[in-house]
Amino acid sequence: MNSLSASISRRLPRRVALTLGAAVVLLSVSTFAQEKAKAPAGSAAGATEQKYKTNVKGPADAPIQVVEFADFMCPGCQAASNALRAYFAQQGPDINLTFKNFPLEKTCNPGLGQTIHNGACDLALGSICASELGVFWAYHDRIFSRAWEVATRQDVIDNGVAVGMNKAKLEACLASPEARSKLAIQVKEGFETMVQVTPTLVVNGKKLSATNQFASVVEEERKKLAAVQTK
Repeated sequence: MNSLSASISRRLPRRVALTLGAAVVLLSVSTFAQEKAKAPAGSAAGATEQKYKTNVKGPADAPIQVVEFADFMCPGCQAASNALRAYFAQQGPDINLTFKNFPLEKTCNPGLGQTIHNGACDLALGSICASELGVFWAYHDRIFSRAWEVATRQDVIDNGVAVGMNKAKLEACLASPEARSKLAIQVKEGFETMVQVTPTLVVNGKKLSATNQFASVVEEERKKLAAVQTK
């Protein structure tokens, strides 16, 4: 996971340990090729100027801020979501988690070398609408509760309605250019962060080269905070 081939012809499952507090989970990490290490040309013009709702678990002003870039169809992301949910359930007000989409499908992520997960864009767009309609984490947890080989727009609607979204509002959101633009912003941020595997974790701006660094990096940040407070 520390070094990636510039051209990967297919998804390569790799086994790594994700240590989150007391939880150790074996992941299958999705690696992929990027045509360009920058925002895809298909991103909406002026997207960076548009506001979008972040999906934050924990206090918005927490001094330790974790960002996860993930694909709802990635097996490693599914495992990470379970571990992160257990970890954050035990945390205090000094840390938060923001989820950002990085779907491995060229339909909405044209900077990829190839599509890895058919339907990842629809599931990601569903999460944008879930955020708009106030049920992001319920949608997030429901989608990650099962493994996906293929996903469709109807799957998004069915699962969205199941977690409380109004069907008409959800369908209108899914069809809107605004929702697609908000997803494009997150994809662009992934390229700016140089995401090359899913999931990718970033702690206070530091991108982790391996998910098993997570707990130790968080503790390092806590030590820095404690040192500042004692001065």
